Amino acid sequence: MNHLQTFRRAALVLLVICPSLAGAAQAENRLLWQIGSPDGSYREFAIAGRFADYPRSFPKDVTYLVGRSKPGRDWPYIHPGPSDPWAGARPHPFRIDFDLAAVPTTPCRLNVYLVDARHEGAQVLEIDINGRRQYRFAVVPGVGEGSLTDPGAGRQSAVEVPFSPTLLQAGRNRVTLTVVNDCWLLYDAVSLETGSSIPSSPELVEVLARLGTDSVAIAVDNIGAEGDVVLGVADRPQEAVTVHAAPGPNTFSLPLPAGLGDRPLRASVTAGGQTQTVDVQSPRFLWRIGKPDGDYHEFAIAGQYPEYSRRFPGDVTYNVDTSRPDKDWPFIHPGPSDAWAGTRPHPFRIDFGL
Repeated sequence: MNHLQTFRRAALVLLVICPSLAGAAQAENRLLWQIGSPDGSYREFAIAGRFADYPRSFPKDVTYLVGRSKPGRDWPYIHPGPSDPWAGARPHPFRIDFDLAAVPTTPCRLNVYLVDARHEGAQVLEIDINGRRQYRFAVVPGVGEGSLTDPGAGRQSAVEVPFSPTLLQAGRNRVTLTVVNDCWLLYDAVSLETGSSIPSSPELVEVLARLGTDSVAIAVDNIGAEGDVVLGVADRPQEAVTVHAAPGPNTFSLPLPAGLGDRPLRASVTAGGQTQTVDVQSPRFLWRIGKPDGDYHEFAIAGQYPEYSRRFPGDVTYNVDTSRPDKDWPFIHPGPSDAWAGTRPHPFRIDFGL
């Protein structure tokens, strides 16, 4: 579980058990609409506890009209995924239609509160706003199938999506939720709010940087809105790059500036006027055979593959302490369909001590 998921679930529990804080948040933000109550239960929803009824009760999936539809009739407690054979083994779009007299003037946030999801799953929830922007989020895996009939047995989590009000319009709007990978999830509530306390730019709660061969991989968790992030390495501000960060986890590759030598590096990430700097983590090799440079000429029999059977009749046993790449590790590894090497598997053994 990543830090962002932990933060979101903690925030959900905090609002549930601290009504005074929840009331303060509601006073600061304006609720545009809400389906269900974020109370850790799905009993107010259709077919609650009866997941097998979904295909019969919702043969065309879900279109929910705010102000007219009812949670107990028109919003199922379960959202099947494309790996659920009992629901047709396909994606199931849940459409939420709502009307606005005018476009909000402050940032918006869609909140999807979950009672649970399939345990050991890899669910991905896609959120589409008016067909103008799509976001995808990995869902926190659940704890078991007991929550299918007992909401108290679930592991609560939440997906929160701050976004610009420019994605909305006066008149009819549509938000579509679709589980696009793996299996089911269970709803607690879904709501849309607007207010000045909602982030209007990226807010990064975790930044990690790792050194690669010729680049630095920078991973960030963005709990704010999508927007530009500036990445830099060391003391080279002139070589900084600007990237676009979506809500949720993001990973970027920053080209490594030339001439840095072997000195320790720090990466900088600037978003929303705030700059964070972190140490760039370097991989520690326990051992390595050859160089990752796109060339095999440092290895034995380089370019002479028919020589393999004669030079390595017993295949390969390479001792990290005493063997040499140009003598003991061939450039080619034959497979069981290679007649020139005996049409059999060839084990390459690497011995090393710790």
